[in-house]
Amino acid sequence: MQAKNLADAAAATPTLEHYIWSTLPSSVANSKGKWHIPHFEAKAAVDEYIINDLPSLASKTTFFWITFYATNLVFPNFSPNPIKSSGKYAWIVPMASSTPMTNIADHRHNVGVFTLAVLKNPEQTKNRYVLAETETTTAGEYIAKWAKATGNETIYVQVSLEAYDQLYPGLGQEMGSMMQYWEEYPQHWRKDGVEPVTRHELGIKSSDLISVEQVMASEKWTF
Repeated sequence: MQAKNLADAAAATPTLEHYIWSTLPSSVANSKGKWHIPHFEAKAAVDEYIINDLPSLASKTTFFWITFYATNLVFPNFSPNPIKSSGKYAWIVPMASSTPMTNIADHRHNVGVFTLAVLKNPEQTKNRYVLAETETTTAGEYIAKWAKATGNETIYVQVSLEAYDQLYPGLGQEMGSMMQYWEEYPQHWRKDGVEPVTRHELGIKSSDLISVEQVMASEKWTF
């Protein structure tokens, strides 16, 4: 409802030139109904509301797909867990280590770089989807970057969705389902009939962005 209210307010603002809506692709559409990830569907539904009910606003809108934050490791369900008996850390997740993860890396800096590029290139980005990403790693590579940066020996532990939900009740089901959806549908940053604008098309260079490695090395990780 909040996002719909935002869209309605934007549509009712005659001086509005450019609307940027941070959204996610539909897990239901991409999986043909197999997966329903609530936070994906809530945002994707607003896309359709703008496109179908507010066409004038849609013509001014950049639909902004922001990918996985490297700093998500601070959240309990993504944090590596110290194992006292071995002195190692365990990253406990319900997806295979080969699962691709598309990253925005440092969202605090990189989202701003993308937003500036979007605003500077309205002819490329209005009524279009933009994919905000720095790199794609596998899940195993992602946590290995953290282990290397921190010097903490880390093991990758894949568990079932049921076990993950027991570890993180109230959050595990949704986040775990998301990760299993990523594994089954690795090309999930997509929408039928849409070719998203990439950072290369916007003229964003790798040197403009903070990488996953830089995030892992610069954060003060406390779990």
